[in-house]
Amino acid sequence: MAEVRRARPSVKRKRLTAQTVIGQEGINLVERIVLAMGSIWNPTVAIDVGIDGNIELCDPKTGHALGIVLLVQSRATEGPFQSETGTGLEYLCSEPELTYWMQGNAPVLLVVSRPKSDEAYWVSIKTYFADPARRASRRVRFDKKRDRLSQESFTQLKAAGASSDSGLYLGPPAKSETLVSNLLQVAAYAPRIYVASTSIRKTDEIWTYATGRGVHIQRPFILKEGKIISFHDLREMPWSDLCDRGSVDDFDSSEWSDAEEIDRKNEFVWLLRDSLREKLYPAVVYRKDEDCFMFRPHQDMKPFSIEYEGQRGTSTRQVFTLRVNQKSGQVSWYRHDAFEGSFKRYDGIWYLEINPTYVYTVDGERVSPYQGEHLSKIKRLERNPDVRRHVLMWASYLGRGEDLISPADPFLAFGDLLSVEVNRGIDDAAWVAGEGDPDDGGAGAQAEMEL
Repeated sequence: MAEVRRARPSVKRKRLTAQTVIGQEGINLVERIVLAMGSIWNPTVAIDVGIDGNIELCDPKTGHALGIVLLVQSRATEGPFQSETGTGLEYLCSEPELTYWMQGNAPVLLVVSRPKSDEAYWVSIKTYFADPARRASRRVRFDKKRDRLSQESFTQLKAAGASSDSGLYLGPPAKSETLVSNLLQVAAYAPRIYVASTSIRKTDEIWTYATGRGVHIQRPFILKEGKIISFHDLREMPWSDLCDRGSVDDFDSSEWSDAEEIDRKNEFVWLLRDSLREKLYPAVVYRKDEDCFMFRPHQDMKPFSIEYEGQRGTSTRQVFTLRVNQKSGQVSWYRHDAFEGSFKRYDGIWYLEINPTYVYTVDGERVSPYQGEHLSKIKRLERNPDVRRHVLMWASYLGRGEDLISPADPFLAFGDLLSVEVNRGIDDAAWVAGEGDPDDGGAGAQAEMEL
């Protein structure tokens, strides 16, 4: 039999192209000019998706950084510029690159250059294309005298970076700040986990047994591979009727809570989540269809509020409300405060991650067919203070009446939201005036009225 030989794959050798060299020469020219004016050039050293670097302006006399940063996209050529004349030239932006430059919050400079003649010209993209007609044309017209980038351009660059819509970069003022996360610490859980053999194979059989005997089966429990795993002592009723009492073993919960094995870790998360369902029921119920926990309405279906501990003391939040159609007088929707909760372990400590959300129903139970639209709208209207208040409300509600010494729930108790002290901070009032006080009605109240 003739020998079969595989073809050797061809090797594509890397090479340095002329355009790559010209592009780098253009960037080098920009750097030389920036350094000559006494400012800083910071090249993009990671992945570049449309910005070659940034200019950080410094006071020419003192060298102190001014906190003004301008992003730069360089375009270099060796030959003539587009539509070049003795006094001007043009550059046609592609739609994707122009969209990218316009969408951010920082000023972007487009610099076109001819390195071999030390020529460079610039415009501030957002300022230039503020005119809709220019934006539609995508064409930049440079004046060789007015738009020349040189050491003398400092004043114009400073003005471009300091305009009200430029997206200033400012160093944080010297202040300390406490950052509060949406991670609520699990302060206590059941100390023992019980495992026993059972002949039951489907969870429905457990609920059928409970209904038939008129007993209340409490979570948490897992039915898995002929075994029941629970925080409950399976040697006691009603569990002793559901499993082989002689097969019951109990273990320290740390064998699950500290486990790295994925199955045991998942089992522990299941027990915590099941405990959370039992802890919140019946005032707050788990909605499998939306994978979240939500407030149930009262029997009268009227809006109601709860008090909670906010950042500045006791606050009140409406957690169930409705909207009535002004023409028909009929209820358009009911809105339930809700949260998506998942248990996470960080540095050996368990937390409940609280992601606030809402459920819209047509009758307090059935989800509205417009759930997605309603949720999208209120999420657009809410600002950071609104979300923060929502998280604080749930954290307060979950932890009420509990502490590390005497937890009210034997299987699951919560502590405080994870917070971090930092020695730098941002003056929120200076950045986002009008976003609302952490404990007042805020944008959320407006969003409720406008929906």
